[in-house]
Amino acid sequence: MGRHHTGGTPSGFGALLRQHRQSAGQSQEALAGRAGCSLFTVSRIERGLHEPAWPLALALARALGVGVEAFVVGDVAAVACEEEGKPC
Repeated sequence: MGRHHTGGTPSGFGALLRQHRQSAGQSQEALAGRAGCSLFTVSRIERGLHEPAWPLALALARALGVGVEAFVVGDVAAVACEEEGKPC
């Protein structure tokens, strides 16, 4: 199960999820269907009210056609790219 938050500020994950979903031209409903979760869950993640558990994070990444590293914020992402020898 994911972590729940009482605040309404999008987390790094939620903000990136929204960005990748919009870039892919998908609605929240379409993403939820492809990832096997509810529209309510996608909405709560994007609004910063819920952090997904690892299996859901993987499903969301697959549904968007991105790697899970697409949801890493800041310097951690740069380090991961450097370790894999990929340009960031």
